[in-house]
Amino acid sequence: MPAKSKNPRVKLLLNDLRYIDTVEAKRTVYHVFQSDKDYLIFSYRDATYRSGNFNVVASDTMERIRRTFAGRQRITRREIEEHPRIKRFVKDFDVLQALYVLVAAKQATIDGRSPNSKTLYFNIRNTGE
Repeated sequence: MPAKSKNPRVKLLLNDLRYIDTVEAKRTVYHVFQSDKDYLIFSYRDATYRSGNFNVVASDTMERIRRTFAGRQRITRREIEEHPRIKRFVKDFDVLQALYVLVAAKQATIDGRSPNSKTLYFNIRNTGE
């Protein structure tokens, strides 16, 4: 008999997932889905899709970043992580994952002006766009 999950959030997260879009970064493809309160991101580093990772992004993390940085151009993950309104609120790669959700939701774009740069830049749309 399979073991039951001790975390009810997993069941809520996987229930009624809606596909949002695919985001292609420099080396990784991200497939973004939305549940009622969170986003689920599947990422694959190679085209065979034999192995990958998934991450969960809370809606409030994405919304906080969108509201705080609306209208900003060529902003990096690090700049967002170090901002006083965000610094104490997010951990690890939450910001980068939230940025990919924003791109999938058409509320941000990956700035392609520096394709050879190691740094990935994002443009956050104004809330009125």
